[in-house]
Amino acid sequence: MDLSTPLMAAGLANIAMLGWLAAAAIPVLLHLINNRRQTRRPWAAMQLLRRVIDRESRRIRLEQLLLLVLRTLIPVVLAVVLARPYLRGPSAAAVDVPLPRLWIVAIDMSYSMGYRHERETRIAQAKSLASTLVEESSVGDSYALLALGASTQVVIGRPTFDKNAMLTEIDRLACLDTGMNLSNGLAAIEDIVTANTQAAKAAAPEIRIVLISDLGEDSWGDGSSSSPIQRQLAKLAQAHSLQVVPVTNEDTANLAITALRSSHARVTLDQPFELLLSIGNFSPTAQSEFPVQIQIDGQTVASQSLDIPANSTQSVSFSISLNRLGPTVLSAFIADDRLQVDNQRSIVVEVIEQYRILVVAEQIQQARFLEYGLRGNADATKSKVTVTSRTELPEVRFEDLHGIVLYNLPRIDASIYDRLLRFCRDGGSVVLMLGNDVVADDWNTLADDSNPLLGFRITEVADEDLWEIDPLEYASPIVSPFAGFADAGLLTTPIFRFWKIVPDRPGQLIVDLATTQGDPLIVRQRIGNGWSASLLSAPQTGVQVANLNKQNTELWNAMATWPSFVPLIQQLMLTVLDTSPHEANVLAGQSLDGDIPGAVDAAIVSVKLPSGVVEQIATGGVTTSGVIPWHYYETLYSGIYVATGPAGLNQPYAVNVDSVQSSLVSLNPKSLPKQTTPQPTEFASDVTPAQLVYDKLPVRWLLGLLTALLAGESLLAWKLGRRL
Repeated sequence: MDLSTPLMAAGLANIAMLGWLAAAAIPVLLHLINNRRQTRRPWAAMQLLRRVIDRESRRIRLEQLLLLVLRTLIPVVLAVVLARPYLRGPSAAAVDVPLPRLWIVAIDMSYSMGYRHERETRIAQAKSLASTLVEESSVGDSYALLALGASTQVVIGRPTFDKNAMLTEIDRLACLDTGMNLSNGLAAIEDIVTANTQAAKAAAPEIRIVLISDLGEDSWGDGSSSSPIQRQLAKLAQAHSLQVVPVTNEDTANLAITALRSSHARVTLDQPFELLLSIGNFSPTAQSEFPVQIQIDGQTVASQSLDIPANSTQSVSFSISLNRLGPTVLSAFIADDRLQVDNQRSIVVEVIEQYRILVVAEQIQQARFLEYGLRGNADATKSKVTVTSRTELPEVRFEDLHGIVLYNLPRIDASIYDRLLRFCRDGGSVVLMLGNDVVADDWNTLADDSNPLLGFRITEVADEDLWEIDPLEYASPIVSPFAGFADAGLLTTPIFRFWKIVPDRPGQLIVDLATTQGDPLIVRQRIGNGWSASLLSAPQTGVQVANLNKQNTELWNAMATWPSFVPLIQQLMLTVLDTSPHEANVLAGQSLDGDIPGAVDAAIVSVKLPSGVVEQIATGGVTTSGVIPWHYYETLYSGIYVATGPAGLNQPYAVNVDSVQSSLVSLNPKSLPKQTTPQPTEFASDVTPAQLVYDKLPVRWLLGLLTALLAGESLLAWKLGRRL
């Protein structure tokens, strides 16, 4: 037997109320005063009755004494009831917390809490624990409730004394399809604690913080004492009682679609592309002949079966072609298991009839070779390439294009520069080929502090030499097709001169091809939803080289005469064109973004949720780009969202769960920090409702006794009064 654990614990939650025990003296004082007022006088008639009275005096005296005792006990019992006595068993006695208390209950709402063990999900277990805590807590306790997700929802921020209101809000909680930002949740708890402390000032209740979670490592970290999360937890535990209630399972097993990618974000009509799928087996059991389906509009268009070893991830690819123009939703499915939300994943792919590319040069004939090179095999690339001069560029509708190539232009107007920048941000792609005609100062002065279209400052021309090419391990998608094909001529391409540059933001600029001396030759950067790329030595044809020699002008390269030229510029264009005007594939908790023309009459955008509910979005004003941006932030659940509005807006968005939680890896509760508060307590990783609540039986017994005393006093007083 453990003698260190008390068999029983008892006490008074509000001992100051015992001051009302003084009221018990009132009946006694009244009795004594009444006796002192009696005056004895001899009376002949009374002497005749004395014999009878003497016989009854003993009984009357006992009845009066009993009535006095009853009247004295009534205020005594009432004072004890108001003092709120408690009586607890061994488990409860080990958690000694004075009353009254403020319970701050925070429940993990991340999608891993939807994992079903036997017949109950983790979120159902968490809600049951929280409800039991509230139901069995003491009268006078107050409550606050937080739902912890990617962003924290303060359900009840101002503490309430209404148990029913707290229970109702707990019952309404539903698991989200997001992860959990624990740091954000702990900050919200600190805000509630601070607000309550400032409001209470005097006689503030003891604060009890209860976190109910499956302790997913993606949210709680690895338990390192130096992690920011652990420091936040330790800070709270030092000042208040903080208890962590884990709802975990030892025998977890889950299969999930962890990734769904398309080889191209934008594809052409009826042109095959690859759909890449990854499936994680987070269980100790291998899966054989595991079925996977691809669906469009609820119809299965492809399926495969694969073997997945235990505790591993397996990838599979599907060759898909689409025969419908516009954004198309493709969904992958696997069989349901204990965690259903990660058994489906969707992606939006934009289908176009053909790529529309515009090549701009000082004179049209200078860029004819680019038209032929970019067009290549029309059946393979499905590209429509046109050439225009710089003077005609202001009349071109950029909205009708997918890509624009600026070939060796000395300069461009500031208005064209702004339009090109907007074109990129809206999902278009711009390729700049900088050669001997470029006036560096004119390009550098197009922007004040930096050059967002180029991403760099042009400095000087490299000295004439035969520069060797470094493919940078063929890591870039622009040069990766050349890997293993030395005869393709990429590494032997004659480069004699090129522009040297200084990046505005080195981490933002991607270098795809360079010289062996480390100088970039091809760079690109993401701008909004589009790309800009720069070839720092504009290709020259054999005719141009011959003319240059006649004119005694600088020779930059013989790129257009080399066998690597056509595949290189085609791959460059395909890489930057592989984008979409909308970022239509996001994770749950991320925003949906878009814009509509600023000239529309009614700037109202509606978003249809996966549940079928339609919500309207308040849009902002017209930007300097002439568009009205809109944003939708409440993507708490996975599925397909559809935005509709003016100017033909009808854009689907695929919202998927972040697969980081699919592994169901939980932090070991023993890794949680042990802290001592001013009234000793520590993280309780095995807290049960019986340890968190007070037994209300003493109060119930005393209320029953008080009722009996009142009834007995009334009955006895009526009986004595009737006799008199």
